[in-house]
Amino acid sequence: MRAVRDGGMVMHGNGDALTDIALVCLIALVCGLALIRARQPAIVGYILAGVVLGPAGLALVDNSGAIQLLAEVGVLLLLFLIGLELNLQEFRAVLGTALATVGLQIVGSAGLMFALGWLFDWPLLQIVVLSFAITLSSTAVAVKMLEDVGEADSLVGRLTLGVLIGQDLALVPMLIILGALGAG
Repeated sequence: MRAVRDGGMVMHGNGDALTDIALVCLIALVCGLALIRARQPAIVGYILAGVVLGPAGLALVDNSGAIQLLAEVGVLLLLFLIGLELNLQEFRAVLGTALATVGLQIVGSAGLMFALGWLFDWPLLQIVVLSFAITLSSTAVAVKMLEDVGEADSLVGRLTLGVLIGQDLALVPMLIILGALGAG
């Protein structure tokens, strides 16, 4: 069987993209299980699988549309599951603290980046992009790690989830600001 490139993904045999996606998922699952067995978070195994299979490793998977779509669907499903499991009463109890934390985080990040920008004479757009970048976290990754360590239902876990959701909500005005500054 020879490898054939099709849409950025290395295809094997008959070029069935679904088979290739299944193979990628299987390898990610095996890596995740191996890391769990080594008492490490499964997400590290998933990331390692991506590095090994991607352009930086064996280059078996390029940045194809199929893999990008699969990744987006996976994140959407994970966020949907987070919403299903979210207890609104418990969430409301930490909402004020979470939003205050996000506000302080945004102000602190912006202050740090504006100070560095002034020191190194960075353009405004670069300062704003860096401020936003260091403010945001990956909700999907953080929630998975909270679940892995058994903290998802603790006060710290609920507060962390509140902060993550606050960051996700803050993303909308951030994108509007970046669009207004011409980065969109």
